[in-house]
Amino acid sequence: MSTPAFVNRWEFIRTGGGWKTTHRINRQLDGSVEARVLLTAAVNGTPGAARESSD
Repeated sequence: MSTPAFVNRWEFIRTGGGWKTTHRINRQLDGSVEARVLLTAAVNGTPGAARESSD
């Protein structure tokens, strides 16, 4: 039995009190289009594409 793998995307803003999470995307790497888009965007350095396709 294998353990599932996931891809995550975190977005932060810096405030006077430190860093705050503004958005998080978590997808299981199961071959779905959403997971592939998120992982491809991370590898290619184009995170905006991942965010637009997940909302």
